[in-house]
Amino acid sequence: MSAPLTIRPGLPADLPAVKSLCDGTFDWGDYVPEVWKYWLDDPGGDLLVACLGEELVGLTHVVCVDKGEAWLEGMRVHRDQRRAGVASVLTQASLEAARARGCRVARLSIDLRNLPSQGLAAKFGFMPACTNDIWAWDGTAADLAALAVPEGRARQATAADLPALAGLYPSAPLRLVHWKGRRLSRQVLRRIRSTLRVWEQGGAPVAALSRDHWDRSLDMCLPCGDPAAISGLLRSVMSEALTEGMTEISIAAITGWVPPAWQPAWRCSFRQIIFERPL
Repeated sequence: MSAPLTIRPGLPADLPAVKSLCDGTFDWGDYVPEVWKYWLDDPGGDLLVACLGEELVGLTHVVCVDKGEAWLEGMRVHRDQRRAGVASVLTQASLEAARARGCRVARLSIDLRNLPSQGLAAKFGFMPACTNDIWAWDGTAADLAALAVPEGRARQATAADLPALAGLYPSAPLRLVHWKGRRLSRQVLRRIRSTLRVWEQGGAPVAALSRDHWDRSLDMCLPCGDPAAISGLLRSVMSEALTEGMTEISIAAITGWVPPAWQPAWRCSFRQIIFERPL
């Protein structure tokens, strides 16, 4: 590094440099430029950039997802500055920002294949807590229509469902919830209730999952409950998404869970490890 590395808050004017830095991150592109304005406007988070002189060479975002719990995401480093300590400086700055917001624990997720990032996490005291698989749907509307529908019906979760939902997710497990690691306490279930769909039998929920979308992509997570009921719930939610014009469908679930009944239409596209450490 020929100039000193500095950390500052991200700015709207940084977007062109961010787009350039993120070019080619993944085969399909990168989501960071798409959420840049949202991150800037989020009062619960800190968007940080690393600069060498006037050049933006790295960025990261830290957000308080629940009381006392921070989530670190979107770490990016310019390809010409990798292995030069930029990621370490950004990680340290993220932890300091999380502490300043009163957080007691920090979490992040890393692809199973990304060994350098796992090494960085270990350097800062992060320990693996759980793994989640991301399943991508390769089927068609005809595949969905051919499925048998179990007894019951799909519906939006209500406040009255919260005790039953807490029973479906006992012991507040740590899960990947729309790309953020969260412990599923009753308080968290209450906060995400608007995203939860349940399969009802005999007047009570017997299965549940969370549904969200971004652009033309359906993002599901937290499948739990009777396998046949989950199959019916997936059919309902996915059929609705296809009707709405969604073109990409995925579901995140704890490693070991597989989509029921029609697994050949799914492929496990990658595995994410959630790491955590106290602050």
